[in-house]
Amino acid sequence: MERVGQHLAIASSWQRDKVVFDGLDFSRLRSLTVYGAWKAFFISSRMRVLRVLDLEDATEVDNKVLEQIGDVLHRLKFLSIRGCNKIDKLPDSFGRLKRLQTLDIRHTRVVTLPQSIMKLPKLQYIRAGTVHSKDVEPSTHSRSILGTFKSRLGLSRTSVGTGVGVEVPGGIGKMKELHTLGVINVSCDDSTMKDIKSLSQLRRLGVFGINKRNIEELSSAISAHGHLESLSVWGDHMPQGVSSLCNSLEKLSLGMITLLTQLDIEILEGLNRLQTLCLRVEKVEYGVLNFFVRLMGISSNVPFRELKVFKIACESELKVEFGERAMAKLELLKVDYSYGSSLKFVGVENMVSLKQVLLKDSCEGKQATGLKEQFSKHPNKPIFEVIKEK
Repeated sequence: MERVGQHLAIASSWQRDKVVFDGLDFSRLRSLTVYGAWKAFFISSRMRVLRVLDLEDATEVDNKVLEQIGDVLHRLKFLSIRGCNKIDKLPDSFGRLKRLQTLDIRHTRVVTLPQSIMKLPKLQYIRAGTVHSKDVEPSTHSRSILGTFKSRLGLSRTSVGTGVGVEVPGGIGKMKELHTLGVINVSCDDSTMKDIKSLSQLRRLGVFGINKRNIEELSSAISAHGHLESLSVWGDHMPQGVSSLCNSLEKLSLGMITLLTQLDIEILEGLNRLQTLCLRVEKVEYGVLNFFVRLMGISSNVPFRELKVFKIACESELKVEFGERAMAKLELLKVDYSYGSSLKFVGVENMVSLKQVLLKDSCEGKQATGLKEQFSKHPNKPIFEVIKEK
């Protein structure tokens, strides 16, 4: 266990000695970080001025721990329970955390935010979304939502990965201080889109469950946020409203599972400030993605001129072509393909700033070898690394 001034970090190697812990002075403690196993005595009524509680990936953190937090630590501004996979709901006592500004519940089993969340007037950042690994069996509710969504869209088990958003209570649009919201599940409640539209301070948004029924509402909501900097969309269509974010959007992640067209790419080319682009698709029109620079020479209209990170995942055969000076500032290319698919890159030398290529390989090493050979001819000799699927 390590203590520095007003901050306390409990290491995973510490023996969890209650006598030693109770002997500490918590009167000025502002932040507490716990690594490894959680113990009930880690929460104390003496922590009157605690502002930050970071329990990311801590073990043995369950719903009862959250009830303790809501009952005792009323001055919290930051709370992270990210990766605490025994938690499947937030207690009503959370409504007492009136000063909370940041709530991170990613990679837990929580799939619904309680109505009590509406009692937190200062909440600015809600980071949510469940990801299930092979070592963590998803809850019944999580499996139901994910399975229903995939079934409705005719998805295979691996089509959209293993992510699922959380449902939010009605009226969340009244939380005017929200800066970050996502990933939220919008597949079941049409009113959520109207609430999103009302969040005037929103800068980062992640939505799950976009389909033909709600795609237009999403586009309308996006268009109302001209200052949106980050957008993640999981669904079967690309919202046309992204074109209205041409001068603000810096990061875009599209987890689409139907057809990506060249027209879609042309819309993306108009996003002048885009620095990170993530595309996950099932099929691409004609099996080819073209990234061509139409205007020769230096021009403010060169597409993807600020892009530094490009992630592409596809479940079918795909050829990606880069024209002269296409993605000229690109430094990192991340590639993911499913079993039975194939990817080929043409014009890789035109990505003149490329430094690293990461390949998530779920197949045999043959395709990885082929891609490595393609990038071996790049003048920068970028680092090529294969990341085996866990």
